[in-house]
Amino acid sequence: LSVILPVYRNASTLREIHGRIAGVCLPKGVRYEILYVNDACPEGSGSVLSERERAYPEIRVVSLAQNGGQQRAILAGDTETGVTIMQMDAGLDTGPTLLRQSLPITSETTGDTLHDALAELGAALIVPALAGLADGSLTPTPQPDDGVTYAKKLERDEGRLDFTRPADALERLVRAFDPWPGAFFEHQGTRIKVLAAQWLDLGPITNPPGTVLDDALTIACGNGALRPIRVQRPGKGPMDTDAFLRGFTLPPGTELR
Repeated sequence: LSVILPVYRNASTLREIHGRIAGVCLPKGVRYEILYVNDACPEGSGSVLSERERAYPEIRVVSLAQNGGQQRAILAGDTETGVTIMQMDAGLDTGPTLLRQSLPITSETTGDTLHDALAELGAALIVPALAGLADGSLTPTPQPDDGVTYAKKLERDEGRLDFTRPADALERLVRAFDPWPGAFFEHQGTRIKVLAAQWLDLGPITNPPGTVLDDALTIACGNGALRPIRVQRPGKGPMDTDAFLRGFTLPPGTELR
């Protein structure tokens, strides 16, 4: 049985989860592993995991790098994602499923908020899945072969805003890449991070993509326009766009890349 946890940032959460798992009576000989998905184990968690592994040798804990699957869902414009607990087999996440629950993706969902929501949902499903396996109330269900997609690992430069793309896709990119790798554009060698934005349907736009259209930093795109509403320049804190423009001039007609 493979239990996949998105991220837990403190050791106390891990202690609680492992304590609850240890209290479930599994059938003799059943082995399960916890895939602890994180960029790095939080401080103090390593000792918790090693203690638990020594006390319960049937548990194997693996630390994996976060690959950004939930962020890819936002990028694609999906309206829902979720958590699935599955049994292990020889393939990559191809084992039969035991328990699953969906989670909506809204126009306000960011990579950060979705990450935390999935972590909470994953934690809530772990014990019922193990208990259901133990008492036989859950039956493993083979995954279908159709509709399978692979979410490749995020790369830092994917956050560069390509204004030849549709504005609604760029707005999703800004939300999906919050907080990492972050969306950005460059002007005269300065990288400007875009922390929040809205997309606008302004009808036909004759200006080339990347052109600043007005004093509010509305930027022409391949289809529609993108208006950053919160940005950050190097060495400065996050700020609203109007405050940013008082110290960094980007007049209409400026071409951004």
